[in-house]
Amino acid sequence: MRLALFTLLFLVATGCDSSSDELRLDNDYYVGSWELVSVSDGNGDQTALINTLVDDLTADFEQDGGFRLDADLNSLLNTLGQEDIVIEGTYTAQPDVPALVLQADGFAPSFQVSADTRETVALTAPAAVVGQLLGPLDAINLAGDVTLTVRRI
Repeated sequence: MRLALFTLLFLVATGCDSSSDELRLDNDYYVGSWELVSVSDGNGDQTALINTLVDDLTADFEQDGGFRLDADLNSLLNTLGQEDIVIEGTYTAQPDVPALVLQADGFAPSFQVSADTRETVALTAPAAVVGQLLGPLDAINLAGDVTLTVRRI
């Protein structure tokens, strides 16, 4: 009885950790819809700047490995002739790195990823990569490594 009680207390004290409970950033992790919540680069937080240009930036990841990124640009940019940005392609998670590779139109940017929960993930890549992916928004002049933090919606 004492051994059983000691074992139970030990498991409770150590949090009952097991490798099956560990967060794995594989393809299944990304399935669903995500929205941009913050942007930072080598110069600091760029979220306010991005929010002046983009009304909404979302990404949908499908179980079959397909993705769609939608950047709904503000009405002023649309009036000036800049259409919203839509990118479709495939994605591959590399959980052992961890990284996420997006493949679209002959371009395959790789993002280093970091997540503590299933609800929010940070994706980091050099500014040139992010600029090439987002096309017209590269005029923002992001510098250094850019981190895009997205949350599940």
